[in-house]
Amino acid sequence: MSLRSPALGLLAGCLLALHVSHAQTLLSSGSGSPVRLGVDAAWDFMWIAYSTNIRNPENDTTWLSRPGWPLMSVSTNVWLDAAMSERLSAHMAFEGAIWFTLPKADAATKGLAPEKRGFAILRSAYGRYAFGTGDAAPALVIGYFPFNYSPEVHSLGAYLFKSGTYPGYVLSGNGNARLAGAHLRIQWPSLRIVNDFFVTSETEFEPRHDISLSYVLRYGVGGPLSLAAGVMFDRLFPVNTAKTRPKNPLRPQKTGDVDTFSVGGVDQYDTTWCRKSGVKLMARASFDIKSLLPAHNFPEQDLKLYAEAAVLGVKDYTSHDGHCFYDNIVERIPVMGGLNLPQHPITYGLTVAALSGFLIGSESDSTVVDTVGHWDSVYTEPPGGENFEWVDTFMVDDVRRTPVERGFTYKPYRLAIWGAVAAISGVGTYLLERTLGRRLRLDRLGVEVEYYGSPWRNDPNYEGLPIPNHRFYYVNETNILNDPDSDDPGSKGTTDNWKWAVMAQKTIRDRFTITGRVASDHLRAVSSSGGVDPEERLHGPNEWYWHLNFTAGF
Repeated sequence: MSLRSPALGLLAGCLLALHVSHAQTLLSSGSGSPVRLGVDAAWDFMWIAYSTNIRNPENDTTWLSRPGWPLMSVSTNVWLDAAMSERLSAHMAFEGAIWFTLPKADAATKGLAPEKRGFAILRSAYGRYAFGTGDAAPALVIGYFPFNYSPEVHSLGAYLFKSGTYPGYVLSGNGNARLAGAHLRIQWPSLRIVNDFFVTSETEFEPRHDISLSYVLRYGVGGPLSLAAGVMFDRLFPVNTAKTRPKNPLRPQKTGDVDTFSVGGVDQYDTTWCRKSGVKLMARASFDIKSLLPAHNFPEQDLKLYAEAAVLGVKDYTSHDGHCFYDNIVERIPVMGGLNLPQHPITYGLTVAALSGFLIGSESDSTVVDTVGHWDSVYTEPPGGENFEWVDTFMVDDVRRTPVERGFTYKPYRLAIWGAVAAISGVGTYLLERTLGRRLRLDRLGVEVEYYGSPWRNDPNYEGLPIPNHRFYYVNETNILNDPDSDDPGSKGTTDNWKWAVMAQKTIRDRFTITGRVASDHLRAVSSSGGVDPEERLHGPNEWYWHLNFTAGF
């Protein structure tokens, strides 16, 4: 759903040129209908500290490893709300951004700087009609719109709309999903129940435009205990049946038939059992622990505990020839849990100490590679074999690999440094609050953990086919797997099951927000059109990045 044109860029520039004092004021149209305009600007900086992701065997296998890789963006969002009547309203939002992201897949890596990309993209455009008055009236939304059934999530979860089936993959990010289609909401306030019905079209990954039907049931929204359950008939009505529901290539096919399921012109799999469409299930719960306390002064977001699980395809697929990619439903169930920690100086110190200790202790050992040359000679044996005769000398390169044990024993002074940072985080916050006479604590400090036991790469199939991506290329593996006929996902099939994320956020005067994140989640780069790149870049809990975001809203 991207929209890139000079006209759109000019529109965004004109909107940004508006004076800040008028950027979010109520405007008046000819009919007296209210219109609201909002603008925010953001700067993001990310550093991939360690990753074993490589591009392909021919390129540098350490391109995302130490010392890491920087990513940066500068962006602005412009949104417009218009209420034509008490029941009818419309919303539009555009984003313009300049990204310094990962280089193209076919580019050389050594000495290459992050690739600069710029885009203007439509983030939402929808109309809303309420079948009555009041917030609880049934309402219909049509267009390109956000939806969020898990407001506590900051990195992991929200599986129903941020995942795929066959192969099952999950995405990272907050709970907001951007959907294209129609959304009908029916609320029963007396029962504290909200029903959400969806007809949506796939816009992110191939094959695009397939139609899905979804339903989300929520109970206790806004209360101390909130429950949710959902079902999605993913790609129920396919547009490209050759990919969503491929035919068996072992049967007679017409020459050039688009339904022939092949890679490089060669039939690879028996697909009589394999469909990309499937049924997803979701269950979620959140509980506010503060409701058990008789009296407290904790902020609203503190001590909220939440969890979610999903089934990314309820149907098992087996095959007579042994290609059983999806024969175990347990391998298609991601599970996550999260907790918003209490805002207290002691919490800050303990969080910094625990996180730094985990990152240092979980470091993988590395190898220092040196190339040292020495002179060598070639001799021949003359007739008779009495003596050797010298012929030539030449330089020979010796490649020396020296293992380096990392972790707590590697540069042990790091523990002392981070211990001091932890003490400053806790004691410093307390002393500043006492000195200034005001609270300086965060709005939110959250931790999330996920387990997803899929043996395959957590990527959608690059060609939109219902099979896993078999190309498992990883640093420090002697046997690189590149066999599309093998069911073996490689040694990384189990080491990438655990994910985690720690997020801190502070808003100042309701206008300026600072967000920090340290995570080993499903990190993906931004595509050239402003969407999501399909390839995940972190493949183990010891591979991580840190991220800072500064946003100013007007």
